[in-house]
Amino acid sequence: MSDLNKQPVMATELYDAIERRMLASYIQLTKEGKEYLRNCELQPTLQEKETICASKQEFDAFVSSIWSNRGLASSRNFRPPQILF
Repeated sequence: MSDLNKQPVMATELYDAIERRMLASYIQLTKEGKEYLRNCELQPTLQEKETICASKQEFDAFVSSIWSNRGLASSRNFRPPQILF
């Protein structure tokens, strides 16, 4: 979390280190405690068209499915993505 014009900004991104590309991005600005701007993009594979997600819940579900589908949740060194507000 950082500040933009003294307003809180939260940005979360998920990258594939092997393919060297971004899988998902979520950016939210808030003003006076209310959501001001949100940008949410999902792209599970290079072949699939990028999708704009409608909510933080949709972004979180996508990230969870990527972790599960790639077998990362069963890894001994698994650490779930950290989401901060």
